[in-house]
Amino acid sequence: MRTCVRDGITTIEQAREVLAWEVNQYRYQRVHSTIGEIPSRRFERAIQEKQSLFQTGNLPKPYHTLDDIFCYRFKRRVDPYRKISFRTLRFSIQGVSIREEVELRVSFIPTTNMARIRFWYHGRLVGQQEVKAEDLKKVHF
Repeated sequence: MRTCVRDGITTIEQAREVLAWEVNQYRYQRVHSTIGEIPSRRFERAIQEKQSLFQTGNLPKPYHTLDDIFCYRFKRRVDPYRKISFRTLRFSIQGVSIREEVELRVSFIPTTNMARIRFWYHGRLVGQQEVKAEDLKKVHF
């Protein structure tokens, strides 16, 4: 592996091999100059001692999908006809009293021209609609 570096890297595959070797050395072999430990051992110890800030990939309750976490969020009130308005769209909402606030969680579906709107009321999913993404103006920063 080292001869590749001395002789010069000639292909992307050789560069990948060198990089993989260096990453392995850094993570599992070398003592880090600042922390004075091998990074993988320090990480394992932190996990065992419950000192790590990393969290498991579990979704927080009551949410069901990543679309409930990574999304745009809006709030709307249910009108006397049990409908809510969002942009130019109107949706019927079941299971929510009039004048109550509903949270809308909007996510765009990859590789399609569609968006999914999920309606939440007091931590409970009360509905879901798919609409054309062009009917929603995306947020611009």
